[in-house]
Amino acid sequence: MSWVASMRSREGVSLRSTFVQEAPRPAGPSRSSFWLAYAGVLLGGLLGGLLGFGLVDTGCHGSCGTPKAVGTLLGATLAAVGCGVVAVLVLRAMAEWRRPR
Repeated sequence: MSWVASMRSREGVSLRSTFVQEAPRPAGPSRSSFWLAYAGVLLGGLLGGLLGFGLVDTGCHGSCGTPKAVGTLLGATLAAVGCGVVAVLVLRAMAEWRRPR
């Protein structure tokens, strides 16, 4: 595209407008949708961590500091990744749905 931008006639008229037709940019989801998806991933990670902690807490007896921490981190990670996948799919569907024809 640099050769088109550098080509100019003697009158100073750009040839870019005659040769290159730029496609309109697709309309994506709003910024508030991104923030809502971000908050949903954070909430999902928090709830997954609580669930992992609770599962280890009910099944462990005695000194359970390390297993509780591992259960919390594993539950939070798995839940956040799952929510993130769903959030990305929803945002992509919104972008495709709002795309001009």
